[in-house]
Amino acid sequence: MKRIKTIAVSLLLPALLMTGCSFESIAEKGAGLLDKLFSEDNLASIPSVSIPATDTDPASEPDPPAPAVPVSEEPDIASDGPAVPDVSVQFPAEPVQTTAPSTPAAPPEPDAAAAAETVTPSHTDVTFFSAGESFRYLPKGVSGTYACTYSVDDDKIASVDSNTGTVKAVAPGTTKVKMHVESNGQYDFECIVRCNWKKDDKTAQPSDTNKTDKPANTQKDDEPVLPPASANNSTATPAVTASHSDATFFNPKEHFKLVPTGAGAGCPSTYSSSDSTVAAVGQDGTVTAVGPGTATITMTVDCGGSDYTLECIVRCKWEKTE
Repeated sequence: MKRIKTIAVSLLLPALLMTGCSFESIAEKGAGLLDKLFSEDNLASIPSVSIPATDTDPASEPDPPAPAVPVSEEPDIASDGPAVPDVSVQFPAEPVQTTAPSTPAAPPEPDAAAAAETVTPSHTDVTFFSAGESFRYLPKGVSGTYACTYSVDDDKIASVDSNTGTVKAVAPGTTKVKMHVESNGQYDFECIVRCNWKKDDKTAQPSDTNKTDKPANTQKDDEPVLPPASANNSTATPAVTASHSDATFFNPKEHFKLVPTGAGAGCPSTYSSSDSTVAAVGQDGTVTAVGPGTATITMTVDCGGSDYTLECIVRCKWEKTE
């Protein structure tokens, strides 16, 4: 009964507090209501309910668990504060990158064509016929920037300009000019230089005009050189040689004149070419370059019953065009 009264008070107390009455007035009213509620007349009208007995004291039973209150993930807002509007801010979405991110460009690799370039020398075998003749020794097939260095085995025969690559004839003999090229690689080349003239050849070593002990040379360069008269004025024929024995051309239509040396004026010459598509020869002894290759020019000299057959190798060195 006491427990029932306690429950009744807990139910009536909030209602009485809302009336605004004082605590003393609420206590008096509450006591009166409880007396009426639990009077004998009211209790007699309540039907009896049989509660099965249990071994456990109801007073010792734990209170039922309080209902779970859902916890909001939103922060608590004071009930007496102003309502906070639900404001959603939308930020522009970042563009979706559909391609792979650009990477810094790698340093350019050497051009495969440049790396596989074919470098060749402009000359491999050159023949000079007088002092002071020259040509430029250069690399062919190079591209872009390149550097060349030069050297010569014997600078008393031929010289080379280290800045321009100009090779110049100096004195009779044979030597080699070397060229080192740096262009997408390193290359070394050699060129044979032949200086084919006699040391006393007036066409190669001009006579000193200040000297008066020798008569002036009135012969033309392309005329045969007459042998000096002997002490007894004999007309014996000395040895006869060719003015050229080895010649190299680098362009079509280049030419020189092949004449006998040491033969008299009455010694006619006839000429022939082993390959006229490479080098042609006229009956006056003019040899002309025609096409790339090597040919042999044969000169036959008839000196009054003594015949001399002389040969000159002619090399035509340039690239054949279609």
